[in-house]
Amino acid sequence: MPPAPKRRTYPPHAEYSTAALERALVENLDADTDTIIKILWQFYHLTPEGHPLRITRLEDIALQYAERCITTHATLDDITKCIELSQQILDIMPEDHPDRGFRLHALATAHQERYDRLGALADLQAYIERGQDALDKIPNDY
Repeated sequence: MPPAPKRRTYPPHAEYSTAALERALVENLDADTDTIIKILWQFYHLTPEGHPLRITRLEDIALQYAERCITTHATLDDITKCIELSQQILDIMPEDHPDRGFRLHALATAHQERYDRLGALADLQAYIERGQDALDKIPNDY
């Protein structure tokens, strides 16, 4: 009988960072979005490559940029950063990941926001394509 495969372990800070992140966000509830984004980036950089939470960290950062786009008059830099992060998430996310449809929708929405601001046809095309991709990935019984 072959030996059991070794379980991959990660540094302790990667395992404890979720609780620390939640505490930091609660303590900074009244902080501006920039502070929250800085905290999220710190935890992203503390999470080792290949750790299951690494993609979640990027999603948290992209969500903050998306929230800023929805709730305030975000700058074009904010919208562009949201698009870049959303694409980066999709690039590392497996094709069969259950959240892929939702990430595609987030990317489509960011392109729509930028199209509304700039009127660039490339953003309109990306909005339509990513939106269709999202619909194709989201289960019919959702």
